[in-house]
Amino acid sequence: MTAYLARLVPTFASTSRVILSGSSAGGFGALANWWQTQQAFGTVRVDLIDDSGPPLPAPYLTETLEQTWRNAWNLAAAMPAGCTACADDLDAVMGFYGMQLPGHRAALLSYTRDGVIGAFFQLNGDSVEAALGALAGELAPYDIWRHFYVTGSSHTMLGSPGVSQNGVTVRTFVAQMVDDDPAWASVEP
Repeated sequence: MTAYLARLVPTFASTSRVILSGSSAGGFGALANWWQTQQAFGTVRVDLIDDSGPPLPAPYLTETLEQTWRNAWNLAAAMPAGCTACADDLDAVMGFYGMQLPGHRAALLSYTRDGVIGAFFQLNGDSVEAALGALAGELAPYDIWRHFYVTGSSHTMLGSPGVSQNGVTVRTFVAQMVDDDPAWASVEP
C-alpha cells in the first residue's frame, strides 16, 4: 500500500476527498490501511467503505487464528502506530479510528450469515451473526461508524448496489455516507 500511495497522492494532489474501499479481503486491507492512507493524504479527508471484511471480535476470532493472520500478513506494519490495543485485538482498530478521525465517515457492509466470513473465521452462520452484532455494539459509541447488515449468507455488496434491507439499498446507504447526509444511519434486520 505504501508504494501505491507514493504514486496516488501526487496524481490526485488536488482532490478534496478520498473514499478508500475494498471488498472481502480488500475490505480487511482497506480497514488496516486507512490510517496510512489518511496520513499520506494529509489534510484531505479519507473515508472508508469496508465491504464484507469485518474484523470480528474475540471470542469469534480466536487468539490462535489472529496470531496466524498477524504473522502471515505482517499486520503489525499495517496497524496504526498509536493503536496500542491493536497489538492484542484486531477489532480495536475500529475504536481507534473512531477516536482519531472525528468528522470522517466509515461504513461496514456485511450479510448477517456471510458464508465466506464464516469459513474464514471457522464459524457457523449463527456465530457470524452474533459476532456482527457484537461488532455493531463496539462501533455504536463512535459517530463516524455506520453498518449495513443484510439478512443472508452471500458475500460482498458493492457490486450489487440494489441489495436492500428494510427498504434501504446499498446505493442509498453509500450515497448518504458520501453526501454527508445527516440521515445516514445504520441498517440491520
